[in-house]
Amino acid sequence: MELTQLSVVLFPLCAWYLFAPVRMLQLALIFSTFGAAAAAVIGGLGLPPGLPPAVLFLGFVALQYALGARFAGEAAVLRLLEPLIILVVYALLTSVVLPRAFAGKFEVWPQKVDGAFPFPITIGPTPSNYTQDLYLLSNACVAIFGALFITRSDVSPRALMHTYWAGAAIVAFVSVWQVASRLGGVFFPTAFFYSNPGWVIFEGQEFGSVLRTNGPFSEPASLAFYESGMIYSAAWVLLRGHVSRMAMLLLPVSIGTLSLSTSTTGYAVLGAGAAFLLVYALTVAPKAEAARILKYGVPFGVLLVVGVLAAASLDSSFAKSVDEVVTQTLSKSKASSYEDRTSLDADCIALLWPTAGLGAGYGSVRSSSLVPGLIANIGIPGIALVLWFAWRIFATVGRVRRMGGDGDDLLVVDATSGAIVGTLVAAVISAPTISNVDFYLVLALLVGSLARMEVAVRRLAPRPRAAVGWRAA
Repeated sequence: MELTQLSVVLFPLCAWYLFAPVRMLQLALIFSTFGAAAAAVIGGLGLPPGLPPAVLFLGFVALQYALGARFAGEAAVLRLLEPLIILVVYALLTSVVLPRAFAGKFEVWPQKVDGAFPFPITIGPTPSNYTQDLYLLSNACVAIFGALFITRSDVSPRALMHTYWAGAAIVAFVSVWQVASRLGGVFFPTAFFYSNPGWVIFEGQEFGSVLRTNGPFSEPASLAFYESGMIYSAAWVLLRGHVSRMAMLLLPVSIGTLSLSTSTTGYAVLGAGAAFLLVYALTVAPKAEAARILKYGVPFGVLLVVGVLAAASLDSSFAKSVDEVVTQTLSKSKASSYEDRTSLDADCIALLWPTAGLGAGYGSVRSSSLVPGLIANIGIPGIALVLWFAWRIFATVGRVRRMGGDGDDLLVVDATSGAIVGTLVAAVISAPTISNVDFYLVLALLVGSLARMEVAVRRLAPRPRAAVGWRAA
């Protein structure tokens, strides 16, 4: 095992907070922002920085269970996560059974493609099946045990939510630092931020003559992917009517950081969010919510566009940069990389026929975006389980909102709902999987907060009176 510069900071913190599970969750959220770094290098593979504190947290909760501890919201959490648990079991079974059942019958794009000779391989069991299984199993355990732990009365979901939001400040700082390094020669610790040998680092890219920023991630698209969840989270909290100064600061900072990436994915996520909010406000949104969207959301978007145009008119170099970004973004569909990704996704969807809709087995196929990847790996039954899980969460969110309850828990529900939707939108556009541990911690926050609200309402509900007289017989 080879230690990295980041491990010199991370491992002492993990040791210091070994018996402080809340701190472990916060460490996992904060260090997940260092997406291109490694906590350690084991056998040539980089250990994601958010994983060590997450694993230590799992060990703490597992030990509590072994000693007989139970959580008040246990039944509610397990009911909410039932589709996810079934999905994980199904995915693990497919990774073992299907590659062997279909061995040699067709070709697939492997998870790891040789850059020099990028060709498909004949279907069959590969090490990728097992490595993807380990990621899936560990992330599912983080979501399950995290949600159970968050139902404890002495845990503050809002504090954990603020920790997640604080990650956006770290990412923005590193991104601006990187820009200052490239433009002004300021020292930038590349070895600290980019120590994972499993990632190809796309540092120093340009969009025409415009610098592209990847911050603490491996490429600009990954930076935009991270910020998509942050932007949707902060925007949804504010439009839902919550009072949060942190969300008010987070929204412009995250939009600015995403803009530094000049990622087409990021712009598409912003456009999709704006279009959804406008349609939502004009159709099914409650009156108060629709009024906030039309009163604040629309003017904010207009001012953003006007501000860019005004800056372009005052600075010719800025105008040239904006023109290059717009031109490159609009012509992205004609680029060879776009055609390659589209072809990759089409090949994934085409696997429905030779596999009879079952998929090739979890971890067998590489895709360019989320939905074709799910179709190719776990097939129609897996997609049905994903939709069942999404519907159960969506229905529960609607129910607890009608119940009312604690404002902090409701803020966390809205914030995490927005973050998850933003991340999913980005993944549907350009991410084959969602394997970063912070996404599953945010999911745990959402499920744990929903369970807390359900338990609180149940405790306050009036109990039926016991029958008296001859009725009791």
